[in-house]
Amino acid sequence: MKKIRYIPFSMKRTSEPSQTVLQPLMLLMMVLTMDLHKLFFGPLTDDETLMLMKALHKLFFGPSRIDDDASFDGS
Repeated sequence: MKKIRYIPFSMKRTSEPSQTVLQPLMLLMMVLTMDLHKLFFGPLTDDETLMLMKALHKLFFGPSRIDDDASFDGS
């Protein structure tokens, strides 16, 4: 009889390993960009923050389904 190995929910991966590594880097770049913008131009508006998050996400992970300019079939 083959023993089934139980994996706790907290140990299940929800994203690829490369994405797991890149997420903290993406957050760091976003924080640094926001700090530089605040230093020279003042705080970012909500729209500018959203645009920055989308641009960094697209840079690291490619287009996603939440992008305004990407279609669901990838074309």
